Amino acid sequence: MPPDLTETRPRAAPRLNTGKHRKAQLDITSLRACVKMFQMREHRLPTESDWPGFLTQGSQNHPDPYLDPQRHPGGKILDPWGNSYVYRRTSSRDFEIRSLGADGKKGGTGANADISSKKQQRRK
Repeated sequence: MPPDLTETRPRAAPRLNTGKHRKAQLDITSLRACVKMFQMREHRLPTESDWPGFLTQGSQNHPDPYLDPQRHPGGKILDPWGNSYVYRRTSSRDFEIRSLGADGKKGGTGANADISSKKQQRRK
């Protein structure tokens, strides 16, 4: 008798979300590097209004895109759940990039937990 596949679903879902969380962490690491390159070339951090346009369109002193525009149609930089990454300057020298998790809302636990560049920095 074939196994009932519905029994395996609950166990597979957490692994899928773990993979999406890991992908978001890797994306945030790459996005953070792009922001640092922008800062080095422009001598300032991007503003919230620069985000995410400069990533796929370049900037004043660096007209080439920081990310491949063909991989980001319409200039949208989306997390693994299809939500836009959130960028905010926390000071003239610091910033945060965040995925709002599976639910697309601030806060949450488990699959809905936010993934932040700030948390990644603290772990290093």
